[in-house]
Amino acid sequence: MTYVLLTNPSVLAKLSIIIRTTFNSEADINSITVNNINYLLTVLNEALRLCPPIPGFFARTTPPGSYVVAGNFVPGNISVSVSQRGASRSSSNFLRPDELLPTRWIGIPEFNDDKRKAVQPFRVGPRNCLGRSLACVEMKIILARMIRISIWSFLRRVRAG
Repeated sequence: MTYVLLTNPSVLAKLSIIIRTTFNSEADINSITVNNINYLLTVLNEALRLCPPIPGFFARTTPPGSYVVAGNFVPGNISVSVSQRGASRSSSNFLRPDELLPTRWIGIPEFNDDKRKAVQPFRVGPRNCLGRSLACVEMKIILARMIRISIWSFLRRVRAG
């Protein structure tokens, strides 16, 4: 997230203005208040799209028999998977897939054809992450605090211990 923001200064600047005008102090940042900032969520979604936490594969095994998966014949008992990074960066799923564009998550007509459901950083189905909601809130709180005190100051604090 830090890398994505530092390499996209216009998004960082916009998010900084929103965070610094919304929160008067670090104490104002909590699990309730961060959920009121829609742009924070869109930046988080977009960062998870560009840099999924697990860029590898989540394999599933097909049941016995034969199946058609994404238009392809797949025999039974075969391991199948989708690369999160590949799906999230595919031009068949996203317009301008390699750009950080938080507005793609808020219904801008330019991005109507984006396949947002292709982004599944916490897995999908019966094996998805039980802690997804908690993780998202924690990420928003940490990001808001980093932005509020400035990323550079935050990194100095972390390094100092």
